[in-house]
Amino acid sequence: MQPRFTLDACERNDDRRHGQRLARDIPRTEHAPACLYPCVVSAIHVLVVDDDPAVGYYVCQVLRGAGYEVSEAAGLDQATVVANGSKVHLLLSDVVLGAVDGLDIEEAVRGIQPAVKTLFMSGYARPRYGTATQDPVLVKPFAAAELLERVDALVGSATD
Repeated sequence: MQPRFTLDACERNDDRRHGQRLARDIPRTEHAPACLYPCVVSAIHVLVVDDDPAVGYYVCQVLRGAGYEVSEAAGLDQATVVANGSKVHLLLSDVVLGAVDGLDIEEAVRGIQPAVKTLFMSGYARPRYGTATQDPVLVKPFAAAELLERVDALVGSATD
């Protein structure tokens, strides 16, 4: 049985968002609200691609809790369906996905939406990449605050 994840409030607060922290082994309902806590709803759409359901769920819940619009995909086919159906501002993709990799996902999504920004995540990135906001890879495991810092830095205030 895979552990289930949910979020609860923590100390990260700024003028735009409410931060979150991960709490393990707390059951979640199948119909969880898009935003667990009062937050500012963003016009920024993030497409999260990860073949590990637990990681995908965690990342999506953190981003939704911070007010982002989030779509989740497990691979290339689902990611292209999302990219064809709605404006994506940021692609957040795992690097190692099985038959395809994160670069294949980026190429396909960028072919549909050339202006999309990309941030990769990987458990295999150390020691080449660190935790600096300019690094192209977010190293797993990462905290919710680090994820939000990296996403915030990439998307800024762009809503076009």
